[in-house]
Amino acid sequence: MAPTPSQRPESTPRIDRREVLLRASALAAAAGLSLSACLRQTRAFAADAPRVLTDAEWVTMEAAQETLWPAGPGVPGAKELNATRVLDAALADPDVPPIEREWVRGWIPALHELAKARGAATFESLDAGGREAVLVAFRERDEGSGWIRVVLGYTLEAVLGDPVHGGNPGEIGWRWAGYEPFDLRPTSASGGAPK
Repeated sequence: MAPTPSQRPESTPRIDRREVLLRASALAAAAGLSLSACLRQTRAFAADAPRVLTDAEWVTMEAAQETLWPAGPGVPGAKELNATRVLDAALADPDVPPIEREWVRGWIPALHELAKARGAATFESLDAGGREAVLVAFRERDEGSGWIRVVLGYTLEAVLGDPVHGGNPGEIGWRWAGYEPFDLRPTSASGGAPK
C-alpha cells in the first residue's frame, strides 16, 4: 500500500539542509562519534558487491545519498565517502532487525514512482535538481521523512565514521570536518583491538 501524503503547516520554517548537516557533522566529529557505530560494530564486508541491496537498489540508494550529501567545493560527496557501502554493510549486520532492513529497502520503489510522475524512467535518471524535488515530495509522505532521516544517518556514518567501517576513505570526511582522530582506534570493522 502506497503511503499517503501528510500535511505540513505552511508556517513551518524551511531549514537549509547543508547548514544543518555541516553543524551536525562538526558536532559529532568533535565528540568523536560515529553515530550508530557507537551502538554496534559493522562487520567486515566485501568492497565489490552489495550484501543486502540488489544492484538496482544500490544505484538508487547511491543517487539518493549523493542528493542528500552532495559533493561541493572542498566537500566530499556521499559517493566519494562510500556512503552506500556503509549503509549496505550496516544493514547486513546480524544485529539489525530484518524489519529495519526491509523497511529501508521497501521505500526505494516510492522514489521511482515519484520520478516517473516527473517523466523519468527511474529516480537515478533524474538530474540533481529533479532528484532533490523527488526527495522533497517523498518527505511529505507518511514514512518519507523517517526514511530520509535513517538514510541520512547512515550517510553521516560514512562522513564521520572510522575508515575501518568502509566509509570516509583516506579520512577525507575527517579532514573536511577538521577532526583529528584519537590514538586508539579499531583495527577491524568487527571490533578488533584498538591501534
